[in-house]
Amino acid sequence: MEKDPGGGSDQSLDRWSGTGVMNGHLGTCSPTPPAAAHQARTESLAPSDLWPVFAPRSVAVVGASEDSSKFGGRLMARLVGSGFGGDIWPVNPRRETVMGIPAYPTLGALPGAPDHVAVAVPSGGVVGCLEDAHNAGAHVATVFSGGYAELGTAAGGSAQTGIVDVVRRTGLRVIGPNCNGIINVPAGFALTTTATLDWPCPPGRMAVVSQSGGLGQVNVMWNAHRVGVGVSHQISSGNDADLGALDFARYLVSLPDTGAVALVLESIRSGWEFAALAVEAAERGVPLLLLKIGRSEAGARAALSHTGAVTGSDDVVDAACQEFGVIRVRDADELVDAAQLFSLRQPIRGRRLGGVSVSGGNNALLSDLAGESGFSFPALSARTSERLSPLLPDYAQIGNPLDATTAGINDPDLVVKSLSAVANDPVVDVVVSILTHVPDTIIETLREITESVDRPHVALWVGGALEKQLEPENLVRSGIPTFSRPSQLLRALESAISHHEFLIGHDRERLRAFARPQGTLGDNQRPDLALQGNLFGEFASIGLPLPAWRMAGTQEEATAAAATMGYPVALKICSPSAPHKTDFGLVRLGLADEDETGAAFDELVSAFTRSWPGAAFEVLVQRMAEPGLELLLGGRCDPVFGPVVVVGMGGVLAEVFNDRVIRLAPVSARVAEVMLRELRANQVLDGVRGASPSDVEAAAQAISDFSRWLFSLRDVLEEVDINPLIVHQKGMGVSVVDGLVTLKSQT
Repeated sequence: MEKDPGGGSDQSLDRWSGTGVMNGHLGTCSPTPPAAAHQARTESLAPSDLWPVFAPRSVAVVGASEDSSKFGGRLMARLVGSGFGGDIWPVNPRRETVMGIPAYPTLGALPGAPDHVAVAVPSGGVVGCLEDAHNAGAHVATVFSGGYAELGTAAGGSAQTGIVDVVRRTGLRVIGPNCNGIINVPAGFALTTTATLDWPCPPGRMAVVSQSGGLGQVNVMWNAHRVGVGVSHQISSGNDADLGALDFARYLVSLPDTGAVALVLESIRSGWEFAALAVEAAERGVPLLLLKIGRSEAGARAALSHTGAVTGSDDVVDAACQEFGVIRVRDADELVDAAQLFSLRQPIRGRRLGGVSVSGGNNALLSDLAGESGFSFPALSARTSERLSPLLPDYAQIGNPLDATTAGINDPDLVVKSLSAVANDPVVDVVVSILTHVPDTIIETLREITESVDRPHVALWVGGALEKQLEPENLVRSGIPTFSRPSQLLRALESAISHHEFLIGHDRERLRAFARPQGTLGDNQRPDLALQGNLFGEFASIGLPLPAWRMAGTQEEATAAAATMGYPVALKICSPSAPHKTDFGLVRLGLADEDETGAAFDELVSAFTRSWPGAAFEVLVQRMAEPGLELLLGGRCDPVFGPVVVVGMGGVLAEVFNDRVIRLAPVSARVAEVMLRELRANQVLDGVRGASPSDVEAAAQAISDFSRWLFSLRDVLEEVDINPLIVHQKGMGVSVVDGLVTLKSQT
């Protein structure tokens, strides 16, 4: 097992200090995830290298046309219509001009070296076009053509490999293929065919990076426009054959005016690059919003362990997002809702809400939902109550949220004055206006209140459809994020506050450790874990306690072993042919004496050999462990993010309960205890219905030790399953009574 330079303390592991790191690297698990034609990198591209992508001085369009039914025609129309101030060089050997601009027969005939080449030709001509772009002195080329790895065919993959071969030979950087281009709103640069530009696109602080052209450039951009969220940049990266979504996101995070970066991804090609992006975003305070599509497992694999059955790759993405402070959203609406709050002048720093409405029912509903979501409406201070008392009718009750009663309907100014009082109360972190019809004069006053207080102000519009009324749009334009449903508002608030809590509480050194590619193990560090005895030996070597055990080949060996270790004992068949022993009836528990042990041995051997004639097996004789709480402790090596540790409620029904928590490995004992407390059934740890409290401290240490071991053998292990890990009563430790390992293929 790899030596732990951290010395085993919680402090060294929490701060990493090189813990479990081979050759000073940590990041993704070998082998590199199979991308159709992506060349694995060992260092990140500097964001400063990407200026020709977003701010070129000159653009050549190969396949330029005036025909709007063709890609080259739409590209030219968008580029010219965007007001791009640099040189535009259409390339078309059959035309002298395109849209009034002189055209050139080839890239070699251009009057200068283009910063950026747009390739809008059939896939068969793309490689030659890229060669010409390199020879013409281009920095970057965007390939709009399709017919590559997105087809899922050998031919498509081979065609994409041809593009990457050009990149490797020439140094030309490529966006795409199968993409839809770039929009830089402040610079007036649009190299795209998207319909997004058919409606006004006001500049803002949200940047959008999407592998999908339609979802990122149309759905997200339209929703942003609909609710008044301005966008600064948008790029569709397509297949990410060379430059990819994470490269573009790092560039956009580095820009001083970026307020948030929205990622719309079908796949994440590199865990360490994702972490490197998160490091830069955290250091600059820029939120990352992730809409990850393809959340379900494509092609379910037959799991050989409980961990494989309950942990899909999307669960690992969730764990990585939690680790890296990335905000996951479920759809384009939720993404834009969160982006509204990140455009605020003041960040969301707390969970205490202060609300004003003219509807007691809406107040009650919002209070209920807020409480369920971890927010509160605290009692207003005495000073605020004194300010409110002369404003409200005698029958009004002063509370939070405040009900301004029907008097507020007749006198909107009453609502404004009440809101001002609540907004200045020090017990309030976020001001919430619950509104229906609001005159423009009142909106202006609300804006003034928003600017005068040092806390965010949001609105819940409950009076009608947003699309049919101007007031919500005017509120947004006045700097007041506006939502139509309480749940929508609370989800956005949760995104904002969780990001703030991450920024002030995350372990910077641990995050930086993930932002490097990890090393690999030498062949001499690959233990043979195919045999149960060797696996138990590994567990013992890392300090995991096991009841006395021995492998037996005959009935006599089994009874002798049982007599030595003491009754009661358990017998189990151990064979790769039957990984889940209980499922096949290959376990006997609580054997009290020699006769029971001998008879059980014969029964198990007979049952196994009937079902798997000729298959290799061993018989495990094991002292029965003391009773306790059964947990599942497992791990797997994710092809993108590397080893992850899984803790859940265990036993034979682990998959049924599906109560588990996942973290990237390794974890400290402190983090492991947090994992235990995040289980839905965590109350059983402290004892319920008269049961004694469990030894949580010992369980957390066992999880940490296991995670270090899992990380140290990341190139060997596919999945590991300890089920159950028995947690005894406080002070009595834990016991590992069974284990299952799936090894990686060495081919």
